[in-house]
Amino acid sequence: MKYLFALPLIIILVFSSNSYSQSLFPNTFEDCNTERFALEMDTTTAKIADSKLISIITTGLDQQNLENVNGIMALQVIVELDGSSCLLSYDNRLNIEGFGSKLKTEIDKNLKWLEPSKKVAAIVSIRIQDGLIEFKRLGMGGDKGIHELQN
Repeated sequence: MKYLFALPLIIILVFSSNSYSQSLFPNTFEDCNTERFALEMDTTTAKIADSKLISIITTGLDQQNLENVNGIMALQVIVELDGSSCLLSYDNRLNIEGFGSKLKTEIDKNLKWLEPSKKVAAIVSIRIQDGLIEFKRLGMGGDKGIHELQN
């Protein structure tokens, strides 16, 4: 079942940390190579199977815990030309604490994308509600501002 995200909430998530130079969200990590990367604008540049992305995000949450998790998390993931990942920043609005550091480890070690044509920052918004997970890929730029990307 799909949930609709409210555009104002997405805008708040994306710009809640506009004082961070290349990081979009308030929780940041320093160990990513941030030389010359682009934000996805009109289409997804970094490709991955939905099930693989969801699997990495929910690692460590058993079914019982997953059913009790609610809220939204936004991620900014640098995708290298070889398809490797580095979690650059995130905003956790889920009702659980301490999820970010474990997520950083899982993304950096285990999230492998199809090799993109250029180095990009993938922006992912995840909503978990009553055990159901929905994620959206977001793009920024041009006349569209912040918008959902189509595959």
